[in-house]
Amino acid sequence: MSDSAAFLSIMNLRKRYGAHVAVDGVTLEIAKSELVTLLGPSGSGKTTLLMSIAGFAKPDRGRIVLEGRDITALPPHLRGIGVVFQQYALFPHLNVAENVAYPLTVRRVPKAKREAAVHEVLRLVHLDTFKSRYPQQLSGGQQQRVALARALVFRPPVLLMDEPLGALDRKLRAEMQLEIRRIQNLLGITTVYVTHDQEEALTISDRVAIVHEGRIEQIGSPSDVYRRPRSAFVAEFVGDSNLFIGQVDFCDPGGTHLNAAGLRFPVDVPEDSRIGPACIAMVRPESVVVSREPTPLCVHRGIVTQIVYLGSVLRIQIKAAGSLVAAAINPSLTSEIPSEGEEVCFGWQKQNAVLLPAGVNPGRPQCEQEFEAR
Repeated sequence: MSDSAAFLSIMNLRKRYGAHVAVDGVTLEIAKSELVTLLGPSGSGKTTLLMSIAGFAKPDRGRIVLEGRDITALPPHLRGIGVVFQQYALFPHLNVAENVAYPLTVRRVPKAKREAAVHEVLRLVHLDTFKSRYPQQLSGGQQQRVALARALVFRPPVLLMDEPLGALDRKLRAEMQLEIRRIQNLLGITTVYVTHDQEEALTISDRVAIVHEGRIEQIGSPSDVYRRPRSAFVAEFVGDSNLFIGQVDFCDPGGTHLNAAGLRFPVDVPEDSRIGPACIAMVRPESVVVSREPTPLCVHRGIVTQIVYLGSVLRIQIKAAGSLVAAAINPSLTSEIPSEGEEVCFGWQKQNAVLLPAGVNPGRPQCEQEFEAR
């Protein structure tokens, strides 16, 4: 993203807590109306990064620029940013309308304008008939909507959300993910969202930034980070994956192959790739095809060691030549459902084996002369 397109810019941000580096030189540019999710495990630095944008954490180094204005040194109340915390922090002695109106009250907005803004935002979150209720009279999902309405009522340029759905059950989380996305799209508000839930990040985001040990490991569309991870960490953290550590035979006359733990299979290596001979291949379980008989695609053999029913898919674990391979098949689309202990054949299309670097990259060998010698 070019500088001119950036609405919110984080530049070389660093934050330490004692000897621990929570954010380590992060640079990130977010466009106007974009929803970017910071996704990572606990302790990765994603919340510290969010709190630095909000002004609740003071960075040791770097800059934060919003709409061309450097806000790095500004206190939170002068940044004009809306924040929804994991704990909604609603005032128990105020009803819904009064909770939502609070940011306008402290800004001394006239009563008539305040009431109109509260009514509009409560209607947006489908709580206009609940304005006289108190927080303790609301469900978890309704409390979350009140917290969201309070963060939006003063029309901030940026909305920050720190794991806002963490306290909700799975079904309600799924509903609120779509609701948050609907509201964000409707208002066109630039949003930075923090979560450790991969499915949530893939559902709501324009782009996902994978945060690991204080750094952004990869940023891209949900499809990019899932289908084309750039590291083993991203491949393992985002969704399920089979990772095969091995050696690439670039000089095989029959095409480029990976030899890994007794398995040998063809791989695609892009011309501009910096993958060396030692590398990792990632294959998603849903890309693994399982058959009782050999086929042009299913060329490997193994024994089924476990079958787990997960509703829409069966997760099958196969032991083959020193490797454990996970497959995920839709039982409604096939009649070939194996049994535990059964020998099966399996494989995948070449383009579904994504190559990842393994440690120090020694660079690709030049094999033209070796091909000629063979």
